[in-house]
Amino acid sequence: MTVVGIDACKKGWVVVSLEDGGPVAYFIPKIDLVVSVVPDVSTIAIDIPIGLPEQGPRQADQLAREFVGPRRSSVFAVPVREALMTEDFAEANRISVALSGSGLSKQSHALREKILEVDSWHTWAPCSVWEVHPEVSFCRMAGEQIKYSKKSWAGMNFRRRALKEAGIDVDEITDRAGESAGVDDLLDAAVAAWSADRIERGIAESIPPRAKRYSVSAGLTIWF
Repeated sequence: MTVVGIDACKKGWVVVSLEDGGPVAYFIPKIDLVVSVVPDVSTIAIDIPIGLPEQGPRQADQLAREFVGPRRSSVFAVPVREALMTEDFAEANRISVALSGSGLSKQSHALREKILEVDSWHTWAPCSVWEVHPEVSFCRMAGEQIKYSKKSWAGMNFRRRALKEAGIDVDEITDRAGESAGVDDLLDAAVAAWSADRIERGIAESIPPRAKRYSVSAGLTIWF
């Protein structure tokens, strides 16, 4: 059985699986194609919200921002479900203010299609699916808060070294995923795979802390 981490990219999704020979990356245009590239997947950790609030902010997002410290801006507030039902940003923002008390970022609304794609898929996925946030996972992996953006040279190298020290050498990835995704997308998928391995081995933590494993009704939790 194989664990995988998944991150969204402009053209679709980047999948990193942890296999005996090292990490392997794949590109898939739709999330439900993950089994076509990793048929024996046993645990999936994905950088996308699972468990959309009906109103108000998610505690998980608030706690994650505190956890990452200097990189808090990378953790956006997950929109309420109703705000994601419309393509019109102005209307979505109005709904967000009414139901959560705060406006909607264009970044979060731009992800609406991918959020809704996972929202409809994860209930019938081939294995358990867990929400992770790469910056939270990288902080836990490195044992410290990270001050460098993952899009900067310093930030990219810091994260590559952290992955390598954890046994995940992304320098060996040269296939199509490396052509279809940005550097930060691949790094995020790799650290999501690291969290998936921790989840499968029963040593993962979560924000907020939860005693039970993921289920459809137990969303609103970020694992790392």
